[in-house]
Amino acid sequence: MPTVDIRVDAGITGKGKTRRLIRLIGDHGFACLFRLWFHAAHYFTKGVLKGMTNDDIEEVAGWKGDPGVFVSTLIDEAWLDKLDGTGELAIHQWREHQPWIYFAEERSAVARDKALRRWAKTRGLKASVAEEKTAGDLAAAATPKKPKGQSLEDILPVKEIIDYLNAKSGKNFSSASRTTKGHIAARWKDGFGLEDFKKVIDHQCAKWKGDPKMEEYLRPQTLFNGEKFESYLNAPPPGEGVTRGTDTAGRTLEELR
Repeated sequence: MPTVDIRVDAGITGKGKTRRLIRLIGDHGFACLFRLWFHAAHYFTKGVLKGMTNDDIEEVAGWKGDPGVFVSTLIDEAWLDKLDGTGELAIHQWREHQPWIYFAEERSAVARDKALRRWAKTRGLKASVAEEKTAGDLAAAATPKKPKGQSLEDILPVKEIIDYLNAKSGKNFSSASRTTKGHIAARWKDGFGLEDFKKVIDHQCAKWKGDPKMEEYLRPQTLFNGEKFESYLNAPPPGEGVTRGTDTAGRTLEELR
């Protein structure tokens, strides 16, 4: 499962609302709230716990107290909201507190759409035609046609991407590697394009090059990995809000192994 980060105010335990919650359901209940947030970050990115009963919520949160107490307390104390009309429960102010997670689907769609439109442009499709096509149509129109006997990996700009990586990192990776071709083809099928690969390379080289602990990870299998590529692509520019010894998504050395 891909790594998903959530934002938590470092001063949350000092807030009156939090202290009251802990008085009502204890430290165990407070820990259960975090488990519920983690579950939502993976499976309910909009913060709405669709289809979940109170028992389901308490189960995923790991609540060990009396049945119903955890959920009813979260509702009473405005940690959970009951939606009008559907009666479904939603995490209070999830969009405001977790915008990165809330807009993950839209961000991915925008990135794919931009990549597909770049492909359309490089292949001579008129802008007016491209604008009328769906993402699926653009993908079909922009993806190179495979001559008989050739795979998609053989006709993508693998050599250009690896040459760029070698130039930026000072390394000597082969563009003929089947594994490397597979990583690039997989990301291409996800909707990413040449400029996206170059941006990821630029970001990670600026962050890791010269760092004896991290420089070894300037390699195709890490940079173009399906679980990390989009995080690298959407990370802040190098030097903004990152810590040496981590990648641009904040992952430590141990998490990259």
